Amino acid sequence: MKELLRRLLKQGIISEEQLHEAMIETPDKQIMGVADTLHSLLCKELHVNPESVMKSPNGIHPAEVPHGLYEESCCFYLEATMEDPWAQSHHKTWVLEAVTLMERLNLSLPADLSKFIDSLVVTVKLVDNLLSKYPEGKEVLRKTCGI
Repeated sequence: MKELLRRLLKQGIISEEQLHEAMIETPDKQIMGVADTLHSLLCKELHVNPESVMKSPNGIHPAEVPHGLYEESCCFYLEATMEDPWAQSHHKTWVLEAVTLMERLNLSLPADLSKFIDSLVVTVKLVDNLLSKYPEGKEVLRKTCGI
């Protein structure tokens, strides 16, 4: 599938914009995985515990969520218990984040972004491990990288 999409993009049959719009509207497992990973790594909001929301016999429906909860907190994990989580607003937000990051990095496919994120996580772990051994290196890193 990746090669087919690359060929369609290269031949101009579909544009990257069309591909990205399709990924947002109907995310596949790969973009879902990337969005889920980005949410896990980057979301700093207070999260709603799905167990704290009353459930109907058929599961949680967005209309059953207490008023204001969606606006005040991240409901990503709550939405995950719903019938179609990727159609819900917080899931769509993270799919959009994934597609936006792909665009910023000039990547065409979620697989490319997934590889980038995997490399980034490994790099962060290596830097964290290095700084735990050499705490004075934090100042050097701050000066050289602006972190």
